[in-house]
Amino acid sequence: MKARRSVYNDCWKQFLKNLIMSIDYFKKCKPNTIEELLYSLREEYIESNKVIYKAGDSVECIKFVSSGVFQLIIRFDNGTEIVMDHLRQGCSFGMYSILEPSPVMFQIKAKTHMVVQCLDFEILENLRKTHPDLDKGMTEYEDYIEEYGLPICDYTIPYHTGIKLKFKNAVRRVICLNEYKHKKKSKLTKLIIDLKKQKEEWEAKGVRKVKREEFKQELATLIYDKIKDIIPNK
Repeated sequence: MKARRSVYNDCWKQFLKNLIMSIDYFKKCKPNTIEELLYSLREEYIESNKVIYKAGDSVECIKFVSSGVFQLIIRFDNGTEIVMDHLRQGCSFGMYSILEPSPVMFQIKAKTHMVVQCLDFEILENLRKTHPDLDKGMTEYEDYIEEYGLPICDYTIPYHTGIKLKFKNAVRRVICLNEYKHKKKSKLTKLIIDLKKQKEEWEAKGVRKVKREEFKQELATLIYDKIKDIIPNK
């Protein structure tokens, strides 16, 4: 059966293969591994205006866009929303977040009715046990993320655009991210200053090495003292 299905080919299957091959750590996989990944895809239909992920949610699968448009939205505390990017047919999202669990930075919303192909984390974990080439590729990227951190833009846009448009979009994306980071940072500035002050006081007292549990307790108490006034009562 597997031998027969690997010979079978049509436009749709080639499109799905291209989706799989757009993920960096799949590019060096053997043909039979790509076949397994292809037949592990799960199709999902999404209604227009549905929010797929909110900022802070975790990613459980890679999503490939078959048709329709996703909006990647940064939402500020004052309610202002900025559309940072659009993901159309051939785009994907979540390829790095599933390797290193991390909250989504954006709100991801379906602008239109959509069809997406999903590759679940659990399936990937099972496949890498029996496909060393897949495991090697994923491990390399896991090691990279562990050392350098998770990329902010966890998505691919493979369709071709002119160099001017690419540059314009890149500049706009950087401006949006910087503005978002600045607003978030300003809220934590006072807390960070207080934490640094506490650290200096500990050092002034000659506290060079503090037991891990004692440090965690001191830090937790300090943070609570600083934010308790803004925590709503239940």
